[in-house]
Amino acid sequence: MPQNGAGCQECPKARYIAYNTIKAGETVIEAFTNLLFKEVAYHDRTFIAHNGGRYDLYFILSSIYHKCLGRLSIIAQGRNILSASVDIKNSSKNQSAIRKEQPKALEPKAFGFDEDVKGFFPYFFNLKENYGKVFDSHPPIHFYAPDSYKVEKRMKLEEYLEEVKDEEFDFDKNIMDYCVSDVNVLCRAVCLFIINSKAKLYDINPMEVGITTASYVKFLLTQKCIKNGDIGIISELGFGGVNQSDLAM
Repeated sequence: MPQNGAGCQECPKARYIAYNTIKAGETVIEAFTNLLFKEVAYHDRTFIAHNGGRYDLYFILSSIYHKCLGRLSIIAQGRNILSASVDIKNSSKNQSAIRKEQPKALEPKAFGFDEDVKGFFPYFFNLKENYGKVFDSHPPIHFYAPDSYKVEKRMKLEEYLEEVKDEEFDFDKNIMDYCVSDVNVLCRAVCLFIINSKAKLYDINPMEVGITTASYVKFLLTQKCIKNGDIGIISELGFGGVNQSDLAM
């Protein structure tokens, strides 16, 4: 697990890709896909994204497709991409898998650690004309897409903006801090998830046996818990705690 930008024993040093770090004429998406499939020389590697299947992965997979970097195999649930594997072109052994995990905001609380930053960024303020600029105050609340939040999170957003509304807003610094924090949270959560799962459940890495929590649990049940001859029986009136009536059944 990388610490303070340094790589672990298996990974290279952390790199940041942004509009001001890429080559002339190259987009951020192109730079990112080139890093994943050309510069990082690993076989059978897996990339994990925060809830990326609803948004981010579409741009990445589109770039892979148009650049003919490899053959895509996608598992989706409606419009939500759960997993995508890429057989790298001109290589018989080189395959990459891209997986999406639960939303970032759920992970710090679930694993008992705090985020490095407040966790809010004005997504709609991410415009080319704002790059490299420092503003006298934070953007108005509508740039943070408040209508997409649940009530509790929206209240926290309003409290946060009330505290910082008159403070200077350095766009480049804020977007970098937000993105780095996002990746650090994911990295810590995934590491803890693997360590805890292996320690408590048969020393099996959940990332290797399923693309969702449900498929991981199903693997454990079928491979480790259910024995030959076992018969699955569902209670006539449902399981305990379920509010069902004879009429409903």
